[in-house]
Amino acid sequence: MAKPRKSPQLYELPSSTVVLGPALVWVGLLGLLAVNIGVSFLPLGPAKTPVNLAVAVVQASLMFVVFMRLNRASALVKLTAAAGLVWLSFLFLIGSADFLTRPLISP
Repeated sequence: MAKPRKSPQLYELPSSTVVLGPALVWVGLLGLLAVNIGVSFLPLGPAKTPVNLAVAVVQASLMFVVFMRLNRASALVKLTAAAGLVWLSFLFLIGSADFLTRPLISP
């Protein structure tokens, strides 16, 4: 009798990487959350928004690379992820353009 073949894995990773990578990213995300909370209590004035947005971009990048495995994905998957970000930026651009072009009405 022939041995049953293992089903092919899309991503073959060592067992230590499977647990250690996401755990380190989780710790990093918690650290960035602490940075976000700490920045909210600092008297930075209008600089709070860019700092918090920069932290959010780093958090999203970590989640894309590690949890969605974009660093090991094929070129088509990376292109699809980039296209999704482009369309999301169009959505924000159009939404903010609508909001910013409305006249201010004083009560």
